[in-house]
Amino acid sequence: MRPSTSPEATSQAFTGLYNRYVERVYRYHLARTGCQDAAEDLTAETFFAALASYDRLDLAQPALA
Repeated sequence: MRPSTSPEATSQAFTGLYNRYVERVYRYHLARTGCQDAAEDLTAETFFAALASYDRLDLAQPALA
């Protein structure tokens, strides 16, 4: 768990997280669905869920590869 941070710091950190993983998440969904539209929707939903729970995200835990 992280100490509370300012909205600006959270926004910057999440932007970095998004930029680092968006292509990988999209390719994962595309490989599973075979549909670009579905992969785009699922990628958006993935990051929306991550943002909604960002305050509970523990960056000390390893991410799935």
